[in-house]
Amino acid sequence: MGRSTKFYKLNKILAKKNLLSVLLSESNFDEPFKKFIEKKNKISNENIAFVNIIKTVDLNINTIQPIELWHIIFWLEENNFDDDFVNSQFGITEIMSLHNKTSYGFMFQLGDYELFRDLPKEHINCGQNLKREDFIDFMNYMILLMNNIIKKNISNEDFELTDFHKSEIIKIHYEDKVSIFIRNQILSLQYHYKNFLETNELTPEVQIIFSANQILDYCIEAKNKISQTNTNIIIADSF
Repeated sequence: MGRSTKFYKLNKILAKKNLLSVLLSESNFDEPFKKFIEKKNKISNENIAFVNIIKTVDLNINTIQPIELWHIIFWLEENNFDDDFVNSQFGITEIMSLHNKTSYGFMFQLGDYELFRDLPKEHINCGQNLKREDFIDFMNYMILLMNNIIKKNISNEDFELTDFHKSEIIKIHYEDKVSIFIRNQILSLQYHYKNFLETNELTPEVQIIFSANQILDYCIEAKNKISQTNTNIIIADSF
């Protein structure tokens, strides 16, 4: 079965200023957001509370649950709001989108990372709500891990790091100060990954190996998009 995982940054000021009134409007849409939520609840028995969504957008959209954000985005798309408008006016910006095998491998890595970092796991209603700092730490971890997979040619793929890749990796080592613990964890994993390839099974570890060059680019891009932003990261995950 296919999997789609999307990552969003949020602007609580724009959401309160512009999005709130749109969600509350009863007259400007054929199906107002409130009616949309009521219909979804009847069809799927999801029990999404319109009042809770409105309160969250009003106070701080960064505390929203992933499934609530997913419904907002779906409704906006149904009413022909394009991505650029949603970003500039409502403060909801997609920073990364993964699909199928790449999504499975990436989310498996996130689960492993949370486990050995002993981070709180809040897999709530089809996704996660992560603090920006934790997400950046995970991006650093993934960038260094993908770098090692590529440099050691574990996948036997013909891919070379560009000067841009190398500068971003140096920045992590010297500016972000990745801990010795994380570095050792990455070194340990790279040796295990060679063994995974020998099993001839399409495990999440193997999926991430053959997506290493893509994941490296995605993580660098996503990290740079939130480098100067005060936001949580919402992961909307659907199977």
